Amino acid sequence: MKGVDTRGLPKAVVVEAHSLFEAAAQGFEKLHQNGGCRFDSLEVTVHEPGATFQVRAGQLVGWLGRRGDGETIGMTALKRRVQELLQASDKRTTGRRAESGGRR
Repeated sequence: MKGVDTRGLPKAVVVEAHSLFEAAAQGFEKLHQNGGCRFDSLEVTVHEPGATFQVRAGQLVGWLGRRGDGETIGMTALKRRVQELLQASDKRTTGRRAESGGRR
């Protein structure tokens, strides 16, 4: 998975996931942790069966918000897992902002 940070520097990480959006959520989190920068989109390369996808943060949030009549228990569980990843990332980001604000 790779992206370009807000300074224009390329970054890449490897994650293991069960879905494209779970991989994207993990990638956004890992890249943020490693570089401390936000990313608007990522390029996700799936090694099996082998494909590349572009995922924007808005797409991920939109997918989480969509509910369908035919949504399976598995899909609901996957969305819950992705939501938990994003919430954990937000909590760490908020904590870092509070810590850095206190060091001035």
